[in-house]
Amino acid sequence: MDAEDVAIVLIGDFNPMIFQPAWFALEGLIRKSEAEDAHVEIIHHDIASFRLDWLSVDVLPDRFTARIRSEAFRTQLRDLVVGAFSKLPHTPTRQLGINLTQRYRFATDAEWHKFGHYLAPKSPWSHLLENPGMLGLHVKGTRPDQEPGHVVVSVEPIRPGFASLRVNDHFEQATDTDQDHPTATPRFVEQIAADFEASLQRADQIIDGLLTGFMAQQDFDDGTHD
Repeated sequence: MDAEDVAIVLIGDFNPMIFQPAWFALEGLIRKSEAEDAHVEIIHHDIASFRLDWLSVDVLPDRFTARIRSEAFRTQLRDLVVGAFSKLPHTPTRQLGINLTQRYRFATDAEWHKFGHYLAPKSPWSHLLENPGMLGLHVKGTRPDQEPGHVVVSVEPIRPGFASLRVNDHFEQATDTDQDHPTATPRFVEQIAADFEASLQRADQIIDGLLTGFMAQQDFDDGTHD
């Protein structure tokens, strides 16, 4: 693995002006010194965006995203989002995503090509296109916990020798949500608090399984190059 990105994404209706460093510090979710040193890109009624040393927050009227780029801060990311929306329980939300992206560097460009062949065999395309190559692959599966939602695995080449492997653990608002309380926020807060680590562990296992399966196949099949 060359790099990691973990994000918690909520889809709903947000007031971006709320989500600025000073508010997070006031609520005890980040240190005052972090708020003072934050790199604020923009705070506006249509968008809020700021960066700390370990965290980035981007909020649009319909999307909240908190992201880290080091697994060392996974727990802090979980606690910050749980803390923020525990204080905003009436914020309308409909979807939750716990997303893990790993950037993998292959030993050689030839191995990188073989990985693309492993995931998307060229035989169906070789008589239709010249030099076919995979630009991206998305595979959707049902959730293992029977919660509303799904799991999507995406693989994309970044540049020769590098691939991005992403697992989107997606939760949907339950269809039986009380009409008098049309937000899934309290439920999503509980799911993040209870399932965040398990979600990332499953994502790690899925990515590891893809790479392990590929490496095992190479012991039996050298593959072909683009």
